[in-house]
Amino acid sequence: MKVNEDFHVMEDLRVNEDLHVNKDLQVNKDLQVNEDLHVNEDLQVNEDLQVNPHLQVNENLQVNEHQLVNEDLQVNKDLHVNEDLHVNKDLHVNKDLQVSEDLHVNEDLQVNEHLQVNENQLVNEDLQVHVYEDLQVNEDIL
Repeated sequence: MKVNEDFHVMEDLRVNEDLHVNKDLQVNKDLQVNEDLHVNEDLQVNEDLQVNPHLQVNENLQVNEHQLVNEDLQVNKDLHVNEDLHVNKDLHVNKDLQVSEDLHVNEDLQVNEHLQVNENQLVNEDLQVHVYEDLQVNEDIL
């Protein structure tokens, strides 16, 4: 069948084999795909995109604005933060914490086990030391 002008179907149209469209396809209401949807080039969504239950990205994911995670976020390898990291509550570190430059503590610092200072200790104000157990000194105290 060959149609040279507009072709209008007033009821349902069923195609039992492949349907090829050589130009744009416009759907004025919902589009339901019952199996996989493959897009060979870019997919642009102008409003919200909802994915249920999982979203898998096989390569890079770039978010240009804010990202909100309502539940836990798990990172299985390294996490690199290019600018400041702000934590609004406690920060728990299960193994060593390495700081490449200065560590500033605005309030009290409590050490529950041993404190080892490998270089000189500098105190800018009067130092008050409370010793609750034995004190061992290997050098002179001035």
